[in-house]
Amino acid sequence: MKQKLFRTSHYFGFFITNFLIIYSSLLDGKSSSRQSQKLASFIEKIFRKKNDITFKLANKKFDIYLINNSNFEYFIRKSIGHFLIFFILSYFTTVCLFFKKKKDEVLYVLSLLYGLFIALLSELLQFIPLNRGPRISDVFIDFTGYFLFLIIFYVLRLFYLLFFKDKNKSNYLNQ
Repeated sequence: MKQKLFRTSHYFGFFITNFLIIYSSLLDGKSSSRQSQKLASFIEKIFRKKNDITFKLANKKFDIYLINNSNFEYFIRKSIGHFLIFFILSYFTTVCLFFKKKKDEVLYVLSLLYGLFIALLSELLQFIPLNRGPRISDVFIDFTGYFLFLIIFYVLRLFYLLFFKDKNKSNYLNQ
């Protein structure tokens, strides 16, 4: 029962994450901007009581308190709206593919291809709404978030297979 619930929740997460990506890609420019402003405002409220926080990324200064600063909204849009959502999508995609119990190499390739496909699709869909357009840099940010999780997953799985799985098998055989 727990295993079925685990699978179902991951399939659900996979579909919801894909839906959010496609839905966000089809928002017009004003709606997308409002969505980013709301998220930036929410994050600013979380950090308001703390000391001034400044991020420096690609020679741009991002000040957490300048909520009307387009740089901060840009940072939120790229880090959460692209990188983080694709990192999460990679988790759900990879875990769901591993439910199929195929060879690891095949699953990694399928997951990578799906990540690239959805990154490209989400940008190409931006031709449809008003005041939006695809950016190759966004595909790169999307795929980087996706690929980073895949690397982390691969390293953790390799670590598990090298240090734990064989020990469990040998312990099981010795009993």
